[in-house]
Amino acid sequence: MKHERSPKGWYLLWLLMLAAVLWAEKLPSAGEQCIIRAAAVQADGTCTVGLLYQQPSEAADSAQAQEQMRMAWGEGETLAAACACAEEKLPSRAVYKLCDTVLLCGGQPLAAMRLMQRQVETDGCGRLAARVAVWQGDAAGLRRCTAEGQGAAALADALETLRAQAPRLYQAQEPGLVLPVLAESGEGQLLHDGALYLVSDKRIHLSDVGEEIALLLRDGHARLMLELPSGRRAVVHAVTSLEVKAPDHAALTVTAVAYNVPDAADRAQLETMLQQDCLAVWQLTDTGAADLPGTQAMLALRCGGSFPSAAQRECRVRLWTLE
Repeated sequence: MKHERSPKGWYLLWLLMLAAVLWAEKLPSAGEQCIIRAAAVQADGTCTVGLLYQQPSEAADSAQAQEQMRMAWGEGETLAAACACAEEKLPSRAVYKLCDTVLLCGGQPLAAMRLMQRQVETDGCGRLAARVAVWQGDAAGLRRCTAEGQGAAALADALETLRAQAPRLYQAQEPGLVLPVLAESGEGQLLHDGALYLVSDKRIHLSDVGEEIALLLRDGHARLMLELPSGRRAVVHAVTSLEVKAPDHAALTVTAVAYNVPDAADRAQLETMLQQDCLAVWQLTDTGAADLPGTQAMLALRCGGSFPSAAQRECRVRLWTLE
């Protein structure tokens, strides 16, 4: 015997289908998600978070996506509260799968970086592989820079130029971080302004050349782009080695191959520049601030004890040039 659905059953089925359609319409679709491209973080007492995002109507790979960048800001007693406050101001749900950069603001960048690392590990509001840079100022100044016109798009462009030099968020607990610095010029442009060396509660600002030399000393090898007094830019591939001659005497040797240095005068200037800059950055340890190149521990091991910060140091350069 064929069973026929009663009118009441059809009515209930129709109501369920209508409710499902209305519920689905309220869910954010893939095209309505806010793609977070970067996060600005400040942790000076109260916390501030700024989210650099693409408008929901723009695809992640759209040619116009850069022009559609916006910033959403939030504040709170904790970083989680500030992040939640910023997310509430987004037009749709935040997606962090393309959050490539964390920009540290304020006077405690190292504390902010470590807080952000824990926040990402706990709540997933970011990526541990994101690159980390420093804003030369507080969050209020960055908010002013990105409030009008194409300020947010300019920030996205500027951050892209810093990513190659920047460490990643998961390195927040490592000693001796060298973070590229982003600053506002007098004309309102956002420019790379050297680097900040962070260790414990100390901060040392390095010039553009100092940043490259610091990375060379820290890693033991680097590809440098150095501008000579003649105006020529030299490409230098360099490695370093360390020799302890006595318990209070160490020698650093820089072996380098340089390109685009055709004449003897430029070669002599480059050799002098490498020697002076490497020694100057290494001598930062004499300030008692920190051990920038990470050599104090090596020296202590080789000397069988602590290496005095004011010990005698010398730097030698072995330079070859190729056309």
